[in-house]
Amino acid sequence: MSYFKGIYGTYDGTNFEPIRIDSSTSSLSTIGYEHHEIHGNSHYFIQDFETDFDSAEVLDFVFTTYNNSKWVHLIFSYECTNLCQLDIYEGATVTANTGTLVIQRGNNRAKCFSGAHTGGNGQATVMTNSGAAFTVDALIGWKIYNITDGSYGIITDNDATTVTVSALVGGTDNDWDTADQYEINQSLSIVRAGQTVSAVGIRIAGQSGGDADNASKGTPGGSKRENEWILRPNTSYLFRFTGGVNDSILGYNAEWYEHTDKN
Repeated sequence: MSYFKGIYGTYDGTNFEPIRIDSSTSSLSTIGYEHHEIHGNSHYFIQDFETDFDSAEVLDFVFTTYNNSKWVHLIFSYECTNLCQLDIYEGATVTANTGTLVIQRGNNRAKCFSGAHTGGNGQATVMTNSGAAFTVDALIGWKIYNITDGSYGIITDNDATTVTVSALVGGTDNDWDTADQYEINQSLSIVRAGQTVSAVGIRIAGQSGGDADNASKGTPGGSKRENEWILRPNTSYLFRFTGGVNDSILGYNAEWYEHTDKN
């Protein structure tokens, strides 16, 4: 028999794969796959809001995927207290490290790391947190954000209390100063607000909603993406919000996981 599937797992004639057990809870992995990715520490989010979002005001977010075998599986939503429009473009041409870094955080807060640099000022490559207890070398290949100065770097080495990168990029001074805050997770995507865009690329989606005539009592407008988009590697996606009424409040949320396709 070349293939078998039963209560104990599957067998393809060569390999037997038992039913998977969630490593966090030791329960059967019967949760949805996206939820499973949260437990696997490869699920990330951005969630925030803008106040005083005015008529004809433009807010750009550029989501740039990494050039590797991990594909980004993305869903998103937004809501505006008044009229607002969202246009989404694929293949935008952008100037690297312009605008402001948006800190993406891990949904599994138990398996990512955050804190503050306890070392001296002007540390170009080494972040120190004397109270940390990192597993030696376990963070190599992960990304660390300097939340305070808006820079980031790929981790090349770590011990129990220090994290090393070859260089920080994209921030105001690209080094660690005492009390600079950090976030460490495995996402390799980059999200920047207000990045210099020289060409928007191909428009692939749009949404407009809300009430322009009754700004104080209008119906909030927005959109929620139910089915995930699998984004192309090494590609910049432009999410462009345009306000329709003065003094609006714009809320936005993006969630995604980064997963190597098995096909």
